[in-house]
Amino acid sequence: MARGVFDTCILPSALTPDNCDVFIRALEEAKPEIFSPGNTKIRLESSNANGGPGEQVSDVVADDEEVGRVLQKHLRYQGDTFIFLFQNHSWAPFNLSRAALRQIVTAVGPHPEFLRLFRGFGEPPSGYQTDFSGGYSSHTEVPCDTSSSPSCTSTEEEPRYSSGFMYTLRYMAANGRSQCPWSDRRIGVYHMRNAMRNASKSVWVVLQPTVAALELPRAVPAGSHQHDPTRLHVLLLRSILPAWTAYLTYLDTCENKHQAFTGSQDIQYYSDLLHNAILELKSNMEILAGLQRMGASHGGGNKASADHGLDTCVSQFRTNLSWAEDMLDRTKEASTLMALLHYSQRARELAFDTSNMNHVANATKADQDTMLLLARAAKKDSEIMKLIAFVSVVYLPCSLITALFSTGFVTVSLTGGATEAYDTRRALTQAAIYAVLAAALTILTGTVVYILRRRTAVRA
Repeated sequence: MARGVFDTCILPSALTPDNCDVFIRALEEAKPEIFSPGNTKIRLESSNANGGPGEQVSDVVADDEEVGRVLQKHLRYQGDTFIFLFQNHSWAPFNLSRAALRQIVTAVGPHPEFLRLFRGFGEPPSGYQTDFSGGYSSHTEVPCDTSSSPSCTSTEEEPRYSSGFMYTLRYMAANGRSQCPWSDRRIGVYHMRNAMRNASKSVWVVLQPTVAALELPRAVPAGSHQHDPTRLHVLLLRSILPAWTAYLTYLDTCENKHQAFTGSQDIQYYSDLLHNAILELKSNMEILAGLQRMGASHGGGNKASADHGLDTCVSQFRTNLSWAEDMLDRTKEASTLMALLHYSQRARELAFDTSNMNHVANATKADQDTMLLLARAAKKDSEIMKLIAFVSVVYLPCSLITALFSTGFVTVSLTGGATEAYDTRRALTQAAIYAVLAAALTILTGTVVYILRRRTAVRA
């Protein structure tokens, strides 16, 4: 229930002691590890304190019980007040307890959108860049209600207005690693300005400030209570331009040296880096567009100079954006060419494989033809062997009988007979016996062979 309070279209004009607990509880549900109890570290600085030109007051608070008192001290000053909140690293919780944040919200009275800034910090719930946040948010209220915004400290009756400008600034930072030497970083900025006709009071809340952001209190014009509200934002944006230029130079160098083009996965990784860079640069461009609208509604003596600085910053970011888009286009062209080369290589490999398969098929066909010839030769040999076997079966019984008649037991000399007629009759008798025995054995052998073949055929 509490988590959905940020998604409603109707939000209160400011966070107060009565409603801030609901929004802080919703923030804790969306980011369970956003706070670090017992590890509070808040840096507060005020510029032009008590109206003194260049007078700076700085405090570092590490005790939750001291947060409210020190905040009230700084909010009573007439100049700009800066509240810096820190993390140990990008995905770490803030060095801030829930109680300390409640005291900040109660003292400053920001718009509920202020707590959205925290949702873009800390460890993402499902991994890297699952909660991309960018662009800006602004609100203006007339007149300023001192009951809902304690930073409106004036008791004068002349008209006042309260305006807020909030954004998450995206930049790249070198991390010193050999692999993936650049990391995505963020700065959260909430700037609330309560202005009168002749004076203004600004409160800045900066999340995870850079070195340049920590120098913003010293960049406030000395003795000026109505300086251009975009000036410090432009200084902050210009401070990250060198890092963006160095990061894009690194990506361009990788492309020119083909360090990222060793494979399709490397090209995809390189494209993702450029795509993320373009998204972040466009987000920063949206912030600059919001600052241009803020500057157009502000009247001041140095408006022309402020507009020139803002236009210069816009031009430099637009140049970096065009550079990144050009590199992405070249990467897409290289990806297309690599895909064509990959397909061409695959086509050549397929043609080579097809040729090899054709050779194998032709060799197989030649082997089959050879095997067919061998089979035919074997069949012919088999038929010849059958013929030989048949002839052997026919003549074998005759050979057996002949062998028997050639022995001394059967042979009877035809020369020792009494008469010629007797010899003739005996020879005829032996010839008849030989013919009958040979025919009978031949028939018997043929019958046995036939029976054996029939049995073999039946078994098969």
